[in-house]
Amino acid sequence: MKNIILLLALVFSFSCKTNQTIGQQNINKKAESYNNQAQEYLFERNYEAAINALENAIKIEPEYLRAHFNLAIIYQNQYKNYQKAIAIYEQIESFDATNPSVSFNKGMSYFNLQELDEAKKTMIIYLNQSTNNQKGIRQANQVLKNIEFSKKALQKPLDIEYKNLGAPINTPKNEYFPSLTSDNEMIYFTVKDNKSNYAAEDIYFSKFENGSWQAVQKINSSINTNANEGAHCISSGGNYLLFASDNYKYGNEGRFDIYLAKKTGDKFRNPINLGKNINSRYWDSQPVLSADSKQLFFVSKQKNGLGGSDIYVSTLNSEGKFGPAENLGNTINTSFDEQRPYLHPDGKTLYFASGGHAGIGGADLYKSTLQEDGSWSKPENLGYPINTSGDEFGIFVSATGNTAYISSDRTGGFGGQDIYSFNLPTSLQPELVTYIKGNVTAKKTNEALKANIKIYDLKTGTLYKSLSSDEINGSFLTTIVSNKNYAFETLAKGYLPFSENVSIQKLKNNEAFVFNIELEKIAVGKEFTLNNIFFETNAFTLLDISKIELNYLVDFLKNNENTKIEIGGHTDDVGSDESNLNLSENRAKSVYNFLLEKGISTSRITYKGYGETKPLYENNSDENRAKNRRTSFKVL
Repeated sequence: MKNIILLLALVFSFSCKTNQTIGQQNINKKAESYNNQAQEYLFERNYEAAINALENAIKIEPEYLRAHFNLAIIYQNQYKNYQKAIAIYEQIESFDATNPSVSFNKGMSYFNLQELDEAKKTMIIYLNQSTNNQKGIRQANQVLKNIEFSKKALQKPLDIEYKNLGAPINTPKNEYFPSLTSDNEMIYFTVKDNKSNYAAEDIYFSKFENGSWQAVQKINSSINTNANEGAHCISSGGNYLLFASDNYKYGNEGRFDIYLAKKTGDKFRNPINLGKNINSRYWDSQPVLSADSKQLFFVSKQKNGLGGSDIYVSTLNSEGKFGPAENLGNTINTSFDEQRPYLHPDGKTLYFASGGHAGIGGADLYKSTLQEDGSWSKPENLGYPINTSGDEFGIFVSATGNTAYISSDRTGGFGGQDIYSFNLPTSLQPELVTYIKGNVTAKKTNEALKANIKIYDLKTGTLYKSLSSDEINGSFLTTIVSNKNYAFETLAKGYLPFSENVSIQKLKNNEAFVFNIELEKIAVGKEFTLNNIFFETNAFTLLDISKIELNYLVDFLKNNENTKIEIGGHTDDVGSDESNLNLSENRAKSVYNFLLEKGISTSRITYKGYGETKPLYENNSDENRAKNRRTSFKVL
């Protein structure tokens, strides 16, 4: 993406529109021919040949302003030789001292060198020269704002150490837009060979094994084509890929559209266009899915935006479709370009790039936090040296929050854009999260199962996240926020359910919960403990928190219509036999009545109290007694 923008800037600098500001001259035809050749070489990305052609033009016409200007632009934008560019701009000024285009580009070169006082002085000169170019005036004022911000930021550099991910991830090609699964074991990224203007973007991936990234592979041909596929993101569980493409065989709504592909086993299925609520007839790209898969953030150049490209969000509706996209508003979006949003799995920390907030370079990286009232906090610049005098277009922060990934064409790399990692300072980290992963299999046969998994917040009783295990290998992976208690419920047709409570109060970085869930086939006599049924102490009134598990039991019975069950109530040995028997029967009846209210037929359910007669463990400790106080059901 960065190189595409750079090329467009270079080509634009050669256009007649730009160079009209350089002045009209009667030029020797041979010199003009060299200048035209340079434009052709530029389009072919043959910069050395373009420089030679321009120098030949200048030898013939020493005061050929347009050739001087184009030569300076190449040194400034392609080679980042800002001192050389400034020298050429000063030479142009000796011929034409009041040229606003020269002043602006000279000021930008000083800014890129972090010679901020000179940059400020030159930009003020530009503003005095340019009275009608409203876009240029707006850009110059933004640079002045960035100069004042940079002076403060450069005095307080962050302790950042960049690590190139190395081969086989990085090559002389351009690698950018890194996106990782929440366990950091799979990385997906966009690749483009910058040698050709017509080289297409493709999506690649690599797996982390034995302490290193393995051989890079292209995603299957159902995704990658001869057109452009990139600007992607992988869901935290690795089972959904969102990407942008201009491949019209997919049935685009506009010039660039966003697509979704589901992964089954090791391959992604054919992509689906996300439709008119997401895709417009303009440019739509750079999608990112929230960890709960309920919100889609993306970038669009729709005409209803604030200017340039803006960040939008679409929310999943009750029908399971993404609703109309909404602009994130002027706290995030500006009249300049906003790009590459990334919502961390904590569900509240948004990272993005922008050229419109106070920054250190042309486009900087920012952090904003979702507030209790649904608004976004004022964006915080990530500081120097995460942001530089150049353009930063995207950052990916690991689920654990302590490691960030970024693409850069900095010196010392493999060539073009490379992917780097670095430790993210604590002040810039999101809320602490971890991930849960495992496999769902059939007990005894070890057959992989596709199962529906629901995770509930036990404090609020609300559904936190819903996902499915892979139908081929039974695997699942998702993120969860720390300092909460969760109920995990698993259902697969023809099998007894699985439930588990997890308390995440003392989370450590990179710590994961692993559940390898074994489900038993439904069979007469099989019994299942409902771990999340709770009553008032020494009473049979169901607590509201029990509705999570009870509704889960309702779903199980509706999915297995021929199954009949007995609800069983059990106690520990504290109290008399008679009181325990009565308590257990009344508790079983409370569950029975709940199921009746939910439409389950009396022909399919009965209830019975067993008191203390069927303990799972010896009643010799508080922990064992707690386990013996339970509600269960038995298949009849």
